[in-house]
Order: sequence, then C-alpha cells, then structure tokens
Amino acid sequence: MSYKISLSQNVTLNRTDGKSVLFSKKTGSFFGLNRSADEIVTALFTSDADRVVEEISTRFQVPRADVARDVGLLVDSLEKANLVIRVPVTNKNQKGEKDETNE
Repeated sequence: MSYKISLSQNVTLNRTDGKSVLFSKKTGSFFGLNRSADEIVTALFTSDADRVVEEISTRFQVPRADVARDVGLLVDSLEKANLVIRVPVTNKNQKGEKDETNE
C-alpha cells in the first residue's frame, strides 16, 4: 500500500532564502531540507509515494529501486523525528476518488 504524508500536529514547513525547514512548535526541534528533500516532501503532500518515486526515477533516469529507498529513508527520518505522519492511500483514493481516508 502506498502513502502520502502530512505534517504532524504543531509542525510547520518554513521556506526562506531558498532554505526549507520543518519546525516542531511543541519540541523546538527542526529538520533542514535540501532542495531535493523539499521537492520530495512537497510532492508527498499531494501525491502518493509510488507516483512520486516513478516521476523522480523517470525525470532523473535513476533506477526506481534507488529512488524508492531514498524516499523511504527520508520519510522514515522525518517520521522518527515526529515531524510527519504517513497517510495510507488505497487504490480507490490514488485515483482521486473520495473514501473515508481522504474526506
């Protein structure tokens, strides 16, 4: 099953001077994102991980398995820091149809 991500409660994504930072208002912790990580995180807010991996793999002509590993490691790190939450995506709502997980 694929997933999207959303920011954890009390977390903001701030962009200034070409830099992106996830900041937890609750703990004061932060996580700086380079340009690639910012692009991946932003894409995962609206598209499922399988689609994001495929688009990156195609655009940069990198093996899909390598991109999937790197995206997974990034999300794992952000999730471990309690900055994002994985939101499961079913086949039904991957196509943009409403169901109980995206209403």
